[in-house]
Amino acid sequence: MLKFYENMTDIEKLLYECNREGLVHTTINYHTQGVQEGSLNFSMEAQVAENLFSFGDQLKHAFQKVVEATTHGKTQRQRIFMKVKEKLDEEVNALQR
Repeated sequence: MLKFYENMTDIEKLLYECNREGLVHTTINYHTQGVQEGSLNFSMEAQVAENLFSFGDQLKHAFQKVVEATTHGKTQRQRIFMKVKEKLDEEVNALQR
């Protein structure tokens, strides 16, 4: 993480915010002599929620593509129908003359 942040204070701020949002659970042990130990656990609930949001977004895009495809197909069919109808109308008018 030090590659992305200049100092430990910035990392601690990031971890504090993530911990406050419930994205990670941090435990820091200040009782060891001279060495600060810590552990970082990712919240499974946050990961599941993120995956569900991602899946929902993908599902929304897929649904939009299906709607676009069916709308395009419907427009194509209507256009063809109108061309056929115009041709038939022309033929009927020609026969009636």
